[in-house]
Amino acid sequence: MDVVEFLPAALLTLAAGRDGGVLADIGAWFQGVGTGVQSVGVEAFRLTASGLLVFGAVVVAALSYRLAVRRFDRYSPPT
Repeated sequence: MDVVEFLPAALLTLAAGRDGGVLADIGAWFQGVGTGVQSVGVEAFRLTASGLLVFGAVVVAALSYRLAVRRFDRYSPPT
């Protein structure tokens, strides 16, 4: 079993107790995610994860640049 699948699912199932409910549903979702991750090939997973990291880095850089420009434009030196 993979840590992605087992650990969150086991903890949520234990926390849910016998009643089940929302925590049991979330535990089942984690178990499904873990099964999905295990079914994906290693190379495809690496490419997808790398692409998401690069995309995230570009988004953070663009937002940071826009924020810096906005702050620079609003700056007025003390008089």
